[in-house]
Amino acid sequence: MNGQGPKDEAGIRRSEGQIRALIAQERGRGIAAQRIVLAGFSQGCAMALHTGLRLEERLAGIVALSGFLPLAEKIAAERHSANADTPVFMAHG
Repeated sequence: MNGQGPKDEAGIRRSEGQIRALIAQERGRGIAAQRIVLAGFSQGCAMALHTGLRLEERLAGIVALSGFLPLAEKIAAERHSANADTPVFMAHG
């Protein structure tokens, strides 16, 4: 997917909620957000970028393999400053 086709925004938002719930679960176990890395391949890449850049707590990093940023047209308004400087490794191939 090149990010130019139809978007399932409701599905993307549901997946974001599930990822946020996993992060909250780890936080509840005592893992600091600054020690969590979101990583994914293909759709997982898309969701790691989508969620990580919007998260209110700074992450250790984001690893994005063979994917894209969904809802890119909304990132300027929705991104959170907590992850403005979070390291991102992105690769494709």
